[in-house]
Amino acid sequence: MNYQKCVLYNRKAATCRRGSAAAIGTVPIVIIFLVFGCARRNVIVKESRLLLGTICEITVSGEEPAKAKEAIQKTFSAVERLQRSCGYDRDSDVSRINASAGIHPVKVDTVVVEIIQESLKTSRLTDGAFDVTFAPLKKLWDFSGGSGRVPSKKEVGKILPLLGWRNIKVTSVGNEVFLAGKGMEIDLGGIAKGKAIDIAAEVLGSAGIKNALIDFGGDIYAFGERSPGSSWQVGIRHPRRKGEIIGRIPIKNGAVVTSGDYERSFFKDGKRYHHIIDPRTGFPAQKSVSVTVLSGCAMTADALATGIFVMGPDEGMSLVEKLPGVEAVIISGPEDSPEIKISSGLKGLKLEY
Repeated sequence: MNYQKCVLYNRKAATCRRGSAAAIGTVPIVIIFLVFGCARRNVIVKESRLLLGTICEITVSGEEPAKAKEAIQKTFSAVERLQRSCGYDRDSDVSRINASAGIHPVKVDTVVVEIIQESLKTSRLTDGAFDVTFAPLKKLWDFSGGSGRVPSKKEVGKILPLLGWRNIKVTSVGNEVFLAGKGMEIDLGGIAKGKAIDIAAEVLGSAGIKNALIDFGGDIYAFGERSPGSSWQVGIRHPRRKGEIIGRIPIKNGAVVTSGDYERSFFKDGKRYHHIIDPRTGFPAQKSVSVTVLSGCAMTADALATGIFVMGPDEGMSLVEKLPGVEAVIISGPEDSPEIKISSGLKGLKLEY
């Protein structure tokens, strides 16, 4: 399957400059094993680290272990640099942008400008369903704290005026970002992981790696083959049955990203409240259960998966069909009678729900 390449991604300058914030601690795990098939031996090297708030895993196939491990180390170093710019440490570029909201522009890393520009592009495409200025709402709901408290409409109403992607001003020439409203904040969590995956793919390719699968918290990019004559297979998770999948997609060169209401959620009075907030209402989006997006660019797929989830299956699929090189699977409705929409480029895909 051929998917679109990142429009904003500069493959000759993929890695970002060193940021000032401290990186999250890393936990390296290295696995080397052999796959026998087609009468040929295939070496698989796999390494995982805790980065970007999730488990980031890279699998390299068909290379000498020493070469594969060196390439993986370089890749994780590049991702760490991105993390220092886009993380939550008070000295990160994102934190400095937020602290200067309504006051003055902030000079930032080129990679941060690229991510924000792509986020604004997605905001326009989705009519604000994707909006990185939702950060104040994220704090209000606090799905990470485990409180399970539903804020009142009054509380949400006080926060909504702080949102607005149109109030993000970017100057690409000087790499400056300005939030026009005081109290505004951005959170790049819904798109930065995709950019990190794109950077990882570029670093691996530049190191001469021909076959790899990058899995950062379930967001995936694969290129080449798992073994000679065998493609990488990416499963679409069943949104209601843990550990089960509803289908597999063969990937040779592209990204597969899924957003679902099961990732961080709680129940209150019999109703599920999840972390994918509609920035236009301030409450969790209710039209979708799971959205899987395929694209040649993980950053594009990452942002679109969230935006399409918020838009809902009808409006979301209508958008997908207008975007060259983008495909999607959208699941909605109750478990006993789900509705599954598959974009035209995936009509041969077999799903079992």
